[in-house]
Amino acid sequence: MDFLTEHTDFSREAREEREDNIGSLFLWSVVIVVLLGLNAFSWIFCMYVFGNPEVPFNYQLLTKLKRLDPLTGFKTTDAPRGKFFNAKSLYLEHYDYAGEKLNAYNGILKQYYLKNFLEVEGIKFVSGTYKVESVRELLPDDVFPHGIAVRLQADDFPAAHVDFVLPCPADFEIPAEHFRVGDVIQIQESATCAALIHVEKMEED
Repeated sequence: MDFLTEHTDFSREAREEREDNIGSLFLWSVVIVVLLGLNAFSWIFCMYVFGNPEVPFNYQLLTKLKRLDPLTGFKTTDAPRGKFFNAKSLYLEHYDYAGEKLNAYNGILKQYYLKNFLEVEGIKFVSGTYKVESVRELLPDDVFPHGIAVRLQADDFPAAHVDFVLPCPADFEIPAEHFRVGDVIQIQESATCAALIHVEKMEED
């Protein structure tokens, strides 16, 4: 006849040992799930940050980590490939953009710019004849801290306005007489590559 001892499968010690093993297995399962979750989160977070540099937080983080190439200026001879549009064409093309569609489109334009238009084709450049409406100096709080911003009105399509931004180094000054209210200027395809990086509807539109 067999007797129940502390060494049998039915003893109290054996039951407690099995319960301890089950508890340890559960804890390890939780740890593994948490680690997998953290790994997935870090991967998704990295994809989001690198894929959306136009988001202010992402831009600041990438800049601090030096994971974003500095913005590069281009000459007309080595500018990225693109197509030139006059103000009327751009106005009509983007007239129905609003809300989320407009925000998403502007986000894409900023991505192109912050990535120096690398591996991007079909960049839209502005051309045409414009009248100067206003001129102001860029300030430290602006996207570009040095230079000038010129508000232009299309000469042949008054409903379209262009903010012609000319950034420059801190030790360089653009003479104010270069742009005076009322002047008519020509943005020529052969001399200027003014890329479209933002679209906005004015209140009267």
